[in-house]
Amino acid sequence: MGFFPEISLPAPTFMEAPRKPLPWDDGVGVTALCDVVLAQSPEGTVLIRSIVSFPEMCVVTFEAILRRPLQHGPGTAGTNVPSFFAKDELSTGLVLVGYELSNGSWGSNFPEEHEGHRAFLGLGGSGGMFRGKHSFAMEIPPEGDVTFWVAWPVAEISETSTTIDASPIRDAATGSNAAS
Repeated sequence: MGFFPEISLPAPTFMEAPRKPLPWDDGVGVTALCDVVLAQSPEGTVLIRSIVSFPEMCVVTFEAILRRPLQHGPGTAGTNVPSFFAKDELSTGLVLVGYELSNGSWGSNFPEEHEGHRAFLGLGGSGGMFRGKHSFAMEIPPEGDVTFWVAWPVAEISETSTTIDASPIRDAATGSNAAS
């Protein structure tokens, strides 16, 4: 007997429905960056928790942290979790995030269509106790800089940009393990 007791589960079955490609379809990712603070105020903080590079895409995980609970407004529903999605009704805790690449292409989590705009591919998130986290897939950036944008009105964070060198993201993508 090992650490866990022996268990017996039926063989899994997976859906064969077509879907958008996911970053890990091409291999195991490599962490390129961790804990980049994008903006802070007395009411909250937004950071990139990690950027993990894969051969064809990278996954950017954002985290937003409130310093005190929200009292009123749509989307609070007693959960006080920052939201990274603009749904039918905008949430009071909506955190806007986006990126701009050196070639001029850009994307964001706000689902409006604009020329040259790519919506982030949302990969899932979590939240609780005044914290929200969400992961998005984006293309591997070309050489140069990547500018990340954030705005979070409820936390009194106006539109703010942070520029980083794309080299660690690109280097990690070439070092990721291809799927076999």
